[in-house]
Amino acid sequence: MSGILRYDVDADARAAVITLDRPDVRNALDLELYEAILDAAERAAADDAVRSVILTGAGDRAFSAGADM
Repeated sequence: MSGILRYDVDADARAAVITLDRPDVRNALDLELYEAILDAAERAAADDAVRSVILTGAGDRAFSAGADM
């Protein structure tokens, strides 16, 4: 994945963890991040070991500030 998003699988929990990783802008969504989220979701959907997806944000200021306009 790109440097703006992290994708990990917790095998014990059978969960994909998708982390928005732009804490400097409070994980604001821009086109690049939006496309990375879609790619990660497709990756999780194609993985038979993944039963759930956790979407989270890096940093401690916000999950996501919304759209970066």
